[in-house]
Amino acid sequence: MKRFLLLIAFVALSTFGQYAPASNLLAAFSSSQVALSWDASSTSGVTYNVYRGTASGGPYIQIASNIAALSYTDATIASGVTYYYVVRANEESVNSNEASAVVPSGGGGGGSATASFVGSATSGTFGTAGSWTAGTRQGSLPSYVGLTTTGKVGAFGTGVTYWYGSPLPFVLNLNDSNPHQVTIYAIDGDSAARAETITITTIGGTVLDTESISAFRKGVYDSWTITGGVVITITRTAGANAVATKILFD
Repeated sequence: MKRFLLLIAFVALSTFGQYAPASNLLAAFSSSQVALSWDASSTSGVTYNVYRGTASGGPYIQIASNIAALSYTDATIASGVTYYYVVRANEESVNSNEASAVVPSGGGGGGSATASFVGSATSGTFGTAGSWTAGTRQGSLPSYVGLTTTGKVGAFGTGVTYWYGSPLPFVLNLNDSNPHQVTIYAIDGDSAARAETITITTIGGTVLDTESISAFRKGVYDSWTITGGVVITITRTAGANAVATKILFD
């Protein structure tokens, strides 16, 4: 009997996780709903199940199943709640990364996503409303901001921390109907060879703006006026990887 139970446990464990998980799950609140998108499992022919919780790490409950697409819109949300999501491939994979979205009190806000480039500078006053720094998480986010950061965290020899990867996406939710200045600070702290593009899209992938930076050994601030929920993706065009150090709000 004991051997039989062990065999059942072995089969269950060997079956669970046989499908490669989805990855790069992103979540953003906009116009009274949360839009989710993710990268496909490397296992072909799978569908996806979506799970949601109200605490980081779960527990999660299933809210959608057998999704063939790489996106899902959650309209069954309540105001004033932060939701945490994971996706599984064919129910038998491990969870994707967790992504979260903040639903503001009142449930409205967000509005249509827009992004207008303000300009680039090597110095100035930024972050008067709040900021977020890679690794150290110094500062604080304004109440209207929901932010999901990705990528690994490193530190230059000077001690300056940075996110890195390529691509390097961030999901930004401005949870009111107002335009806000958002600034990305990047510094090529260990070489003079990096170059990268910063592309801002809607959650659905429509490109709103693309800017390029290079020769930023001493740091550069790129600013946009943004409304709604957007994805900011930094992509390496030269050098070791794409990097960013701070996101600042005014």
